[in-house]
Amino acid sequence: MSVIESMNEKIKDIGIVVVHFGNKEDTFECLMSLSLLSEEKVRFIVYLVDNDPQNRISTKELSFKIHITLLTQEKNLGYGGGVNIGVRQALKDRCDYILLLNNDVVVRKELFKELLPYFNEKNVGIVSPMIVYYDNPRIIWCTSGHLNKRFLFARYPFMNKSIHETSLPDVIESDFGAACLLIDPEVFRKIGYLDERYFINVEDIEWCFRAKKAGFRLIYATHPLALHKVSANVGIKGTNLLTPLSAYFYARNFFIFMRDHRDSFNLFTAIIGQTFIRLPFYTLFRIRTFQAIREYIRGYIYGWLYLLTGKLL
Repeated sequence: MSVIESMNEKIKDIGIVVVHFGNKEDTFECLMSLSLLSEEKVRFIVYLVDNDPQNRISTKELSFKIHITLLTQEKNLGYGGGVNIGVRQALKDRCDYILLLNNDVVVRKELFKELLPYFNEKNVGIVSPMIVYYDNPRIIWCTSGHLNKRFLFARYPFMNKSIHETSLPDVIESDFGAACLLIDPEVFRKIGYLDERYFINVEDIEWCFRAKKAGFRLIYATHPLALHKVSANVGIKGTNLLTPLSAYFYARNFFIFMRDHRDSFNLFTAIIGQTFIRLPFYTLFRIRTFQAIREYIRGYIYGWLYLLTGKLL
């Protein structure tokens, strides 16, 4: 990384926001990986947002050698709502950087050492490492996210490709990221928080879209520093398949995105994309149960209603 200047010697305070939902063991393994981080000139605090009233975490269970602030919520606020609770606290505590980390992700100990120097590049506001599959760390889950603005769908160009058989530059410019994002707090101060209406799915794409419009760069550093269990917190660990819950929101939420940012898209081609690209692709290739197909179609219909009326039902 010779083209990037080394960070100055000031100690960096990093707030790590982890939203707990689902299997406690996944959350605990995520926290354990954070406790193994051995970075010089870095202090960090974990803001653990307990977003699962059915599967509570108590302070007695948090016997990790890291500073954890447990933020217990009375009800499930969705991913965006949970993240926002942690981010607000991190901003209040004046953290120098904020890491958004899924609770089904395990990080490698050199995470911050590798990622922090990229913020010395011009206009970089968000940095993500390459993310690989937890069960097969030689295979890429995500090392960039591309938003097709004509038909409005998300694409992951390197998904399921072998690290050793794929030639990648050191840095990839990206439209959006997910699961492990290191962020300059100025991004939140300038564009605000994640949109909580999305509940789960697409809120990260929409937030990154606003960040890019505001002039911030989002880059992937192509170092495999995060291992993702992929969908473990919604019930289909290790796959990119949609559950009934995630299918509903993934279908509906692109319509929210489309209407709210309609000045940035051609609505006609975006509707074609939802109807003739996304709907058949997901119902044929990313869904394995009739219930999930039904929920995807229901989300598609409710998305249309929002597009037409501006009201979420």
